[in-house]
Amino acid sequence: ICKAIDLRDNELISVAGDKTMKLWALNNNKYECKNTITFQNETGRCNILKLNENEFVTSSRYNKLLRFWNSNNYTNISNIDNIESDCDNKSLCKLDDDILCVGGNNSKGFYLIKISSHQLIKNIPGPNNVFCIYKCFDNYFLCSILRNNNYFLVKYKYHNQNLIKKIEKSSNVEIYNCIELNKETVVSSGHSINLWKY
Repeated sequence: ICKAIDLRDNELISVAGDKTMKLWALNNNKYECKNTITFQNETGRCNILKLNENEFVTSSRYNKLLRFWNSNNYTNISNIDNIESDCDNKSLCKLDDDILCVGGNNSKGFYLIKISSHQLIKNIPGPNNVFCIYKCFDNYFLCSILRNNNYFLVKYKYHNQNLIKKIEKSSNVEIYNCIELNKETVVSSGHSINLWKY
């Protein structure tokens, strides 16, 4: 399993590199697989994000495809097929209730997608190696990037379909994922776990 999300009470949905998406239900304190969806002509599913109570989105490894899904019957309701990224784990993050931000390795920056219409509204040029995007407590969002063989944690503000850089910190250790513990502390993971202070 690459990633799983809480779909609703006592139900999880997961994506994996074996080209499957699985629905899991809690039964007698143990999760059991209720349904498996197999994808054709794709190199595997590697990321998933719940968008609202009715929809979630999945990304594909090495291709340009995002799929939007109905959470109630698990049907694929629409696709966006021009998101340029070959990252093992395309970065997915909701910037607000109706804007999805996508980044990834060789992604040519960030892509902003309107959730309600499933339409790509903007490609913002920027770092071409975005490993993760995380929504912060202060409504900024945090991403880890690779630039000139150095890793960076960068905070951005989303405003009127633009990203405004706030803080950037460099590191000589790999940063593949990050999460904010509080407004001043970030923990990152790569080949090691590191704490950052802003």
